[in-house]
Amino acid sequence: MTIEQMAEQLGVSKSTVSRALSGKGRIGKETRERVLALAGSEERKKKKVPEKTGNIAVVMPTDAYRTGGEYFHECLIGICEEASARDYDIMITDVTGNDYSGVDRLIRKNKIDGVILTRTMEHDRTIQNLAAMQFPVAVTGSVDNDFVIQVDVDNERASEDLTTYLISRGYRRFAIVLDYMEYAVNRNRYDGFCRALYQKGIPYEWSPLEF
Repeated sequence: MTIEQMAEQLGVSKSTVSRALSGKGRIGKETRERVLALAGSEERKKKKVPEKTGNIAVVMPTDAYRTGGEYFHECLIGICEEASARDYDIMITDVTGNDYSGVDRLIRKNKIDGVILTRTMEHDRTIQNLAAMQFPVAVTGSVDNDFVIQVDVDNERASEDLTTYLISRGYRRFAIVLDYMEYAVNRNRYDGFCRALYQKGIPYEWSPLEF
């Protein structure tokens, strides 16, 4: 709506509308409120919330099909069962590293109502972008962001407990096999492993190997 149209609808001059919108110049309180109320109504029309799609995106890492074992399969089954019970459908997309394009495309085309990430990275750009947009997002894991819904096991404590148990059985030489340390779950497991060795006075060093 133009200034001229607003002036005509409110029965005031164009200069009155302009002063009310800019906050400059003398104008009656009641008139200013009428102008601002009309302007706010027009703004809300432009920002109309899209209708619900009934879809949720599940984001799978591209290597899940090679190295994920049963975890991602079981995770996806659980998500599908719960979504179906609540009359939602699942759309699966994959992600490599911090490539956000697949998720971004679904959001821009209004295809989904929320996103579930099945694995997170340190400094995860997908999570940062979704949180900044205030777009509903959940993770199977843990992240340092209170906006994100998080469901996780304590991988760090589990790794520490397992290593401590092996030490109690008399073992003293260890190696921990992980793939990409950029993944938060692997970093947590490594930290728990190292803490157990440190607490028992067993020296360790970071020595990555390539297979």
